[in-house]
Amino acid sequence: MDHVERELRLWVEDGRLHLNYRVQHSERSVLMQLHQMDANADGVISDAECESFFAKQAEKIAALLTLELDSQPLKFSPAGIVQRDARLGQTFAFTTPLANLRPGRHPGSLVDNFSRAYPGPFRWLRAGEGSAKGIRVEPVVQSKEQPTPLHPVWLSLKFEVVVPE
Repeated sequence: MDHVERELRLWVEDGRLHLNYRVQHSERSVLMQLHQMDANADGVISDAECESFFAKQAEKIAALLTLELDSQPLKFSPAGIVQRDARLGQTFAFTTPLANLRPGRHPGSLVDNFSRAYPGPFRWLRAGEGSAKGIRVEPVVQSKEQPTPLHPVWLSLKFEVVVPE
């Protein structure tokens, strides 16, 4: 089983919840992806084959992200082109509309079912960022008796969307 590292960033902007989701694959898993990208098996990966592969990957990952806010399910959709980097990283962008949220704290959770097939450590980037006057996503701190593991079997995050008065 391949392990991947993850970086996630959650934020609210223009009435939408956004997620940047970066996975850093192993060399082996990237080679397997390259094989899958060559849809016509001609030994050359065209731009169209690459774009098609990553569009399907984004849809697959979006379907595997379970999101709830105020006990209501939300569905992420891919937003934009997958960004690739030289460290074998792939950054996917997802978004979902938010209902008009009243001032206060709104509990949420994100379960990453993609991480069940590709487990590994994660980093939550810029958690809780934003001004006191803006809507922000804050992590829920787990108790010392049940801390959030840095190398979980699968990724499950608890957070709150904070809407100021």
